[in-house]
Amino acid sequence: MNDYEEQLSGGTPPELTPQQRAELEAEQERIQTELELTQPEVEQPEVSQPTATAAPAEAPPQHTEEPLINGRTLSYYAAPTGAEAMVAGVEDFVLDALNLVPGVEIPKAPEFENKINQSVREISSIVIPTVALGSLGSAALASRAGQVNKATKDLFAKYDTPEKILKLGLQGIIPYVKSIGLFNSKAKNVIALSQILVEKHNSKVPENFDMLCELPGVGRKTANVVMSVAFGHTTIAVDTHVYRLSRRLNLSLGETPDAVEKDLMQIVPEQYKKTAHHLLILHGRYTCKARNPECETCVISKECIHFLNVNYGKIKNFL
Repeated sequence: MNDYEEQLSGGTPPELTPQQRAELEAEQERIQTELELTQPEVEQPEVSQPTATAAPAEAPPQHTEEPLINGRTLSYYAAPTGAEAMVAGVEDFVLDALNLVPGVEIPKAPEFENKINQSVREISSIVIPTVALGSLGSAALASRAGQVNKATKDLFAKYDTPEKILKLGLQGIIPYVKSIGLFNSKAKNVIALSQILVEKHNSKVPENFDMLCELPGVGRKTANVVMSVAFGHTTIAVDTHVYRLSRRLNLSLGETPDAVEKDLMQIVPEQYKKTAHHLLILHGRYTCKARNPECETCVISKECIHFLNVNYGKIKNFL
């Protein structure tokens, strides 16, 4: 038994030399390496990452058609735009006009829920048609004036005396005046006036205001024009232009053409009375219009009640 065996049998571990200890440690490392290389790899179970649960797809919105009233949805009546309110106002005006026809009864759209929009609608039903018709009316007046001048020029070129007019007769006059409004009534007045001139005034136009007013179709304004233009008298004829401008310029606050005429005859200097009528008409026709007067180009706007009222709110508008 060698020393090593004796040490083992004696129960005491043998002493290892440094070389033996190094060899033993190297052997242990080799065995450990072999064990690691030969041991099958144990796959680690994959830890599944929690997946975000997809939100359920939203169902497509159900399309429900709104009920229609007069071709429009309920939401239209609940919140119309300002422009829609104005258009509705014009539609109301048209329907009111159509419903005047016997047998026609077209219902209007319900009122808007919004009180402001309903107010815009009601105002528009009055203002917009009034302005539009007023503009058409101004154009019609200008056109009518041109038609009257053309008709009288053609008529008097051939028939320049009351006798010739009477010989032409009612049916002969109508083709000359057919382009003028109320031509039947005007033609009858021309025949009746010519008859009176022949019978009472020796076929001449009387130089008398009252006699002129007795002629068919001749009123105070026309008589004043004849007295001023034909006979040179100092009169002032008051038509719609003269009436409007006299009140806007504070020349008169008269409520009738006769009252305005009386005021103008008192305040207009004598040297201007013959031309005042023409000057006021021209200014009213081209500058101081009934609607949308051109105040920015008016040379007397600072004297105008309408201009001061609109721009400064200082005084009452008498129109």
